[in-house]
Amino acid sequence: MGVDVEDLESADFDGFNSVTLDPSEAAHLARVDADGLLAARALTWARKEAILKATGHGLVVDPSQVVVSAPDAPAALVEWKAMQHPPGPTQVADVDVDRADHRAAVAVLTSHPLKVRLHQG
Repeated sequence: MGVDVEDLESADFDGFNSVTLDPSEAAHLARVDADGLLAARALTWARKEAILKATGHGLVVDPSQVVVSAPDAPAALVEWKAMQHPPGPTQVADVDVDRADHRAAVAVLTSHPLKVRLHQG
């Protein structure tokens, strides 16, 4: 399992697209209005990081080679383009961390549907 939480500000840097995105993902983000761009970037990054943590590859794999669904679509690994061994069935889910300035995702290497429940205690 891999989990990642991103602060919106961490996605606010020049060159974000060239460092982290596949051209198809850049096209999705180009359609996001300016007010939602940092949130969309942070969510995309959290999904990628969660997947890379779940696979055990971490940032040895170029994040632009891990293609995830558009920010306004259900979380999913769309394509694994990296030369490293592909992860097999992977389920991804966004996690609501109840903070406007953060986005989070979880990834599990399984073919079974992923259901995320938060426990507050």
